[in-house]
Amino acid sequence: DALLRYGGRSARTAGLFGGDASLLAKFSKQVKSSLEGIENVYAQHVPLLLETLDLVSKNRLPEARYPCVTGAPVQALRPAEVVVYIAGGATYEEATKVAELNASGGVQVVLGGSYVHNSGTFLEDLDDAFGRGGV
Repeated sequence: DALLRYGGRSARTAGLFGGDASLLAKFSKQVKSSLEGIENVYAQHVPLLLETLDLVSKNRLPEARYPCVTGAPVQALRPAEVVVYIAGGATYEEATKVAELNASGGVQVVLGGSYVHNSGTFLEDLDDAFGRGGV
């Protein structure tokens, strides 16, 4: 019950940020990822964090969503190091992807969070938030 209240049909939207990608862009991304020859179906998932860090490394972060604290335009800055802190916790998958990104060179990322989640701790948090004693 808690899982359905958290991620069921009534909780879903068109996309994480409102589905601003066109249908053609979504389709082409799906086709491209299916043609890359991935043997493990679980390896197909790419965390949103990795997509965001890719935008950081290419200096293509949308300024409306990620305002710059210094007042300079985001495109004028090319960071060598990025610190990411995820309130509520990061996952092992996100930590693995960040480690792979750091090993490949380029932008170096420091990942922190209030917790490192696995499936058990995630489900416990869901039960706390939406279970019998939750909201």
